[in-house]
Amino acid sequence: MKKLISAATALTMAATMVSSIVPTVVSAADAKKGFSIEAYKEADSKYSTMGNDIKVSKDDIAAGDVVIPCAVYLDETTNDMLSLSVSFSVTSSSPDVKNVKITEIPLSKAYFDTKKSYTTPDGKTFETDIPVAFSGELSGRGVWSNGGSYQIATDPSQSVAGADYYYLGCSWTNGGRGYTYSSAKSTDHPFLVFNVTLPKGTSEGTYTFDYCKYNTDTSGQYDNPTPMVEVAGKRYTIANSNLDLKPMTITVGDAAPADTTTTTKPVVTTTTSKAPEAVTTTTAGNPGSSNAQIAFDMGDYKTVAGDDKLFVDVKVDTKGNKMTSADVIFNIQSPLEITEIDAASPATGSTVVTNLAILGANLICTDENSDPMIPDADSAIFQLTVNVPSSTPDGTYKIGMDKCLVYTNGGKQYTTEVINGNIVVGEGGTPATTTPTPVTTTSSKAPEAVTTTTVGNPGSSDAQIAFDMGDYKTFAGNDKLFVDVKVDTKGNKMTSADVIFNIQSPLEITEIDAASPATGSTV
Repeated sequence: MKKLISAATALTMAATMVSSIVPTVVSAADAKKGFSIEAYKEADSKYSTMGNDIKVSKDDIAAGDVVIPCAVYLDETTNDMLSLSVSFSVTSSSPDVKNVKITEIPLSKAYFDTKKSYTTPDGKTFETDIPVAFSGELSGRGVWSNGGSYQIATDPSQSVAGADYYYLGCSWTNGGRGYTYSSAKSTDHPFLVFNVTLPKGTSEGTYTFDYCKYNTDTSGQYDNPTPMVEVAGKRYTIANSNLDLKPMTITVGDAAPADTTTTTKPVVTTTTSKAPEAVTTTTAGNPGSSNAQIAFDMGDYKTVAGDDKLFVDVKVDTKGNKMTSADVIFNIQSPLEITEIDAASPATGSTVVTNLAILGANLICTDENSDPMIPDADSAIFQLTVNVPSSTPDGTYKIGMDKCLVYTNGGKQYTTEVINGNIVVGEGGTPATTTPTPVTTTSSKAPEAVTTTTVGNPGSSDAQIAFDMGDYKTFAGNDKLFVDVKVDTKGNKMTSADVIFNIQSPLEITEIDAASPATGSTV
């Protein structure tokens, strides 16, 4: 966990930088936000209705380990968050506090024995066996995805947070997108789900789960407190007196009379660091390069003109290589079009950040310890929806990728290949339109740094990173002067950048593109 706190901190800092470019405002509509730690209301557990004050009888703790499904609920009235950070740990005067365990429940994996039914605020119904979080979206194929991007870590202790015993830390961002509630209110479904395990024979007493309050930036250079919620130009924190925090207590012993009610045993979800077996993918006529370290297979499909919901499952064969992230841009042969990129990845259990305008998608692929992993080869790593216009001639159309970057620890980039998919419309055949070009295999060798100079301002020779705004010539009335900002890292590898531009009046910057060609990431 000692390495995980830096990952959570980086996510919080990145979200903080987003809000730093927006003028400070005060929203009267949502004067406060808050967190509440309590029993997981939707779990099939005898403790689910106990809220923040959970009682465990002497008989129950004597009979065996007690597993209590719990959750953190977010309380807000306006869905305007850019990011949040929250962490908590367990404390008690009982010596057995050292044996109490907190286990994260993944929000993208099956949790319930049978699927539960839900209805979205706009009246759409769906079923799922994953925990439904406070926000999310329903894909065109009827699959529910929880909203935002999570970074979660647990540890038996965390000295930086002042936690002597079990700790859970979480950072969340909206992924560069807005979000809607899963139900009418933010508190109808949890923000975060976890299990508390009390070993058999745990001593009587009160065990408190309370918030860790500290600056997540251990260098002290930035003020990134937790707990914290950020909106555009505003922070909800303890210091600002606009963040309500409700802890949870679990009382073991005489204060909790025995409960003889027959209930369903709570489901305990466990994760494993063992990687699933990789699958070998082939497509007739295009088996791909045997030298590539990662191979994506777009699959083959048969449909008819007018099909506006052709579902495409993209699978991956990592050939035993563990990965941390993937960043891709899809292409498809005209007149077919990709109309949706699902926000969840079944193969990795993570959120997919999408940009439909450029057909881009990226995801994180790490296990519960934030270590690289191998995606489930039998599941789709990306899921797409394709529209086949009613005027589409019979033929065989290609679907592939224009860009495909896959990384593992230390920023190492794998070589990749993409096996184009065939979409047979009607009787098939070869249409007259152009086939998309398969993605070029990438190299693990770092690209050479570009040398940039600006007349009269060569910059400091001591600087490690140099940005070049470039020179341009235009005329009055030009409302679309395109400015390309280049960077010379001088061989230094970077993980993020935070900038504020300026321009001399009366000229004005009217748009900052949402994609970075140099990094292949969303801005």
